[in-house]
Amino acid sequence: MDLTLQFLLVISAFIGAIIIVKVFFTFWRILEKRLHPEKFDKRTARPEFSFPNLKGKKATVTLKNGEQLQDCEYQFTHLFGDGEFAFVQIIYFEFITANKRRIFLSNADILKIETDADR
Repeated sequence: MDLTLQFLLVISAFIGAIIIVKVFFTFWRILEKRLHPEKFDKRTARPEFSFPNLKGKKATVTLKNGEQLQDCEYQFTHLFGDGEFAFVQIIYFEFITANKRRIFLSNADILKIETDADR
C-alpha cells in the first residue's frame, strides 16, 4: 500500500507540473498576442524569403502538364506545414492571371516560372 501511494504521488506531481507549464504558456501566448499583434499577423509571420525579386512582376508559368499561363502577376508565396513544428512544407504560389483571376499553384504542379529580368 505504501509503494502504491508513493507511485501515485510521483505520477500526480508529474501530471500537475505538465498542466501548470501548459497553462502558463497558454496565458503567455495570449498576453504576447495582445502586446505584439503584428508578430501574429499571418502575412508578416512568413516573409517573402524565397522569391523576393518576383513580387509584382509578370511571369510565364509552365505547368508539368505542358500548359502555359501567360502574363501572370506574382503576388505571394504561401507555406503550409504539417503542424507547428513541421519538417515538410507545402508551397503554394499566388498569381493573378491576365483575365484578373487569382490562382494558387502548388510547387508540385509547376515546372518553371519565367520572367524578364528588367520587368
